[in-house]
Amino acid sequence: MIIEGLALDLAATVLSPDELNEDPAPEWLQRAQELIDDMAAQPGIEVQSIAAEVGVHPVSLARRYRRHYRQSPAAAIRQARADRAAGMMARGSDLASLAADAGYADQSHMTRDFTSIYGLTPARYRALFR
Repeated sequence: MIIEGLALDLAATVLSPDELNEDPAPEWLQRAQELIDDMAAQPGIEVQSIAAEVGVHPVSLARRYRRHYRQSPAAAIRQARADRAAGMMARGSDLASLAADAGYADQSHMTRDFTSIYGLTPARYRALFR
């Protein structure tokens, strides 16, 4: 997902230098944001599937999403997963099952994403609530 997000960001930068004054956010972009929030816990969710769901090309989604939300759609998916995991950790869930419930491939994947976003390992974060 990280590589896909970076590739789409690069393509959007190269392919659309003259479209920087587009405003406001179209309805499909707002729908994409809602889908990311709703579907982030699904394993294997990709920017391509969000783009297909709202009926736009993945590069268009990446370009407009970054412009309006100041992050790539892939980063938004990672953030939504980490936020969901943080909420579950506060309630004391087991880390391995929590990772699966939050949409991660495994606990180590969750630990990497969570640590890069929050600056704490999931275990240390969970210890703050005990």
